[in-house]
Amino acid sequence: MLDAIVVICSAIIFILSGGQIFKNRFSNNSLLAAILGFLAAAGTLFLVKDVREIALELLNVNVKRNEFLTASEYYLRGNERMSQGKFQDALSDFDAAILIKPDYAQALLSRAKVKTELKDYISALIDAESAKKSMPSLVEVDNVKKYIESRAKLDSLSGLFEEMDSNK
Repeated sequence: MLDAIVVICSAIIFILSGGQIFKNRFSNNSLLAAILGFLAAAGTLFLVKDVREIALELLNVNVKRNEFLTASEYYLRGNERMSQGKFQDALSDFDAAILIKPDYAQALLSRAKVKTELKDYISALIDAESAKKSMPSLVEVDNVKKYIESRAKLDSLSGLFEEMDSNK
């Protein structure tokens, strides 16, 4: 009987405090956040260290994996990473934004820029074309396409010069 009262009390405390905090922070996946928050609160109340630590670890893993971000948040973080020269990380963020919102023209265009830096020119042009189809009024697309094409040409010329140098 005492265990049932403790469980009910912990559920009430969770709802009144921790649950709301977790739901506000992770609104995109509030059910998962609520469950993990409840487990953390219950583990604390029952002084069950393992339960609390496991719940908090699961919550931290989800935060580290950014499973609670929106397409816009992935896009913004991807732009930040791209400006820092972290192109692989930026690519992952743009991929996630586009997975959530496939017609996200700005994310497609930013991914095209990152792919250009990674010398994946064909895929970059495909992304730029997809951005144009998603948002025909996006003026920047033509400039990005020209940039991709010029970078591809420069790389091919650079390769020719390197080949000529190695033949000497």
